[in-house]
Amino acid sequence: MIVSHKHKFIFIKTRKTASSSTECALSAVCGPDDILTDLKHTEHDRLGKLSAQNYRYIPPLFSREWPNLISRFIRHGRAPLNYYDHMNAWRVEKRLSKTVWNNYFKFAFDRNPWDREVSWYSHRFSQGRTVTSFTEHVHNLPKDKLTNFETYAIHGKVAVDFVGRYENLAADLQKVMDEVGVKDQLSIPLTHRQFRKDRRPYRELYTPEMRDIIASVYPQEIELLGYEF
Repeated sequence: MIVSHKHKFIFIKTRKTASSSTECALSAVCGPDDILTDLKHTEHDRLGKLSAQNYRYIPPLFSREWPNLISRFIRHGRAPLNYYDHMNAWRVEKRLSKTVWNNYFKFAFDRNPWDREVSWYSHRFSQGRTVTSFTEHVHNLPKDKLTNFETYAIHGKVAVDFVGRYENLAADLQKVMDEVGVKDQLSIPLTHRQFRKDRRPYRELYTPEMRDIIASVYPQEIELLGYEF
């Protein structure tokens, strides 16, 4: 997640949309006062660019987040309450001033849900977070579903100014840069490609029943961006 005061944009980071690659690319145009959250395993891809910075957060004196902060301190002996990866738009809005939230250009990316679910399953399987087959995974939905729409929406309504497509990443990211006045040509590195071992076209992994399950679990993204199987 990035808040760029230099260029007045907010990048809401979704899952399985080349979001870490996009964050690395955006880091090249950020300034010293901008908020860049920790990329963890792919921080090295920011070589030659700004790294994670300014993501520490202390709530204002009368913030509703203090009970959560105190509870964390009691349970863990520490109370980190930072800006972080894949942070929901409602929480970003809550922590920023109204002036920043209302006036900065906010954007996110999403991906064809049928293709995205294959990537999400591959990621979970590679990390040992699931041992089921892809077929079983889909039939178990909405358990462990990927919630990108809920990341960039607030109260069921899209809260960003632009939702780009993963399938058109470079061109849509350039649209954003044109909107905020960045003239640099961004280079998008490849990250996290190691998780997906089965490179068959996603359609080959679905039965008609599985296809319909995805459509029923992710109707918002499908309607918003006009995705089809």
